[in-house]
Amino acid sequence: GDDVDTESEASDLGNDDFGGVLVRLPTADQDQEARKTAKTMSVTAWSLPEENFFYLLVIFNATIAVARSSSLPMEGFWYLIVVGHVMLYFCLTQQPDWRSILTHVRGVPYLLDDTNDKAKTDAPTGSVKSLAKSAHGARRATFKPEAGMSTVLLSNPTDAPVNEKNEVFVGWMCPPGSGSRVRSHGYLTTKEKTPSPGELYEVVQCDIVEAPVRYESMTTRVKLPKVQFENDNGPKTWRAPDIFVVTIALPTEPPKIGRSANEGGGYTITMYCRMKDETREILRRVTADDYDPSKEEHVSDVQKNKVNAVRLLEEWVRRAPMDQKWFSRFKCIPFIHNWKEVGIPGWIAKYNGKPFLIKRPGVTGFINQHPELSAFEFTVSFYPFPYLARQAICFLKEHFFQKIVASCCFVIEGRSDDELPECVIGVLQLCYPDPAHAIQASDFFAGSSPRSF
Repeated sequence: GDDVDTESEASDLGNDDFGGVLVRLPTADQDQEARKTAKTMSVTAWSLPEENFFYLLVIFNATIAVARSSSLPMEGFWYLIVVGHVMLYFCLTQQPDWRSILTHVRGVPYLLDDTNDKAKTDAPTGSVKSLAKSAHGARRATFKPEAGMSTVLLSNPTDAPVNEKNEVFVGWMCPPGSGSRVRSHGYLTTKEKTPSPGELYEVVQCDIVEAPVRYESMTTRVKLPKVQFENDNGPKTWRAPDIFVVTIALPTEPPKIGRSANEGGGYTITMYCRMKDETREILRRVTADDYDPSKEEHVSDVQKNKVNAVRLLEEWVRRAPMDQKWFSRFKCIPFIHNWKEVGIPGWIAKYNGKPFLIKRPGVTGFINQHPELSAFEFTVSFYPFPYLARQAICFLKEHFFQKIVASCCFVIEGRSDDELPECVIGVLQLCYPDPAHAIQASDFFAGSSPRSF
């Protein structure tokens, strides 16, 4: 299955989210400086001051009354329209666009200055006070939550997802990859699928947050899990990352006419995957200068051999960021385990377990590389997916999320025998995820949400 054409990418900044900036109200001089900065950097916005609204209302109604006059010639009608627009222009004023300044500039000194106490009491009214109200309780821009603080790792699906304070979260597990069926060696001939020979990475943390908009690049928003490897000697000769991050942007509001497909609230589900030692050893072997495939140790069951899948992963990491054909090999396989027991409708159940490819970079899929962190993030956005798919997600949230056990695994699609059998990158299983217990993104990134550890 393929995804469909979509509209442009949405902003990743919510109405009340200023990225954890500690906002100080400006003095009058600082406000004037901000206005100059805003004009220089083209981050101004047109607005209608309250004191001008009355005059505009009078002009608007007078224009309508005169235009309705039967004795008014066509030339006079258009003359009034022009006059009305000119008066509207003079009623408008240009103000700094505080949202753009915070999002893109972050350079207006008083916005990040927590040493100017006078700014707290010498603040002008208007848009700055509105900004301060929106940013109330926000922490410093340097604050980063630890990955995994918004969920609880469970040993069994029925365990209570609570922390030491008995606060309830969304619970998750990391099941074995063998529970997922993938393309077998010889698939092009037999069309048979087989259990995955394991997984290339293991999910070590997971975050699930709810927000009014879609978030991107979770790798830079959190403190990544620390990873260590056994027998990690010698130089690194491969590109595959130590930490593979997969983020799912899941819309939970139905699409609306006149609104971009990328807009609306939803969940950001992020899995942080650590490379397995076995994968690392294979990479060290297959990327060596003197590597000879014919000397690979023979495996009695070819369907349990991971070497081809590891080589495919390495090639994909190298080529996917620049080559759309390779990018489009990233495959998702969602599966609801207890769909029969909870009564999932047939029009949704027929897609259960059906793989689909993410084919369009910058639309349904996004790559963010962080070589300094040895991290690689792939984001899957369901926002631009077809109307029926979004309706199905919204329906499941309202009626079934808290009742289901659902898994999702990710695979690089193999298309020849030297790339098969496939092996899943990692598997995430959500256990009865109740929407009522989802952490709000604004609280999570500000450090004011409950913590699972």
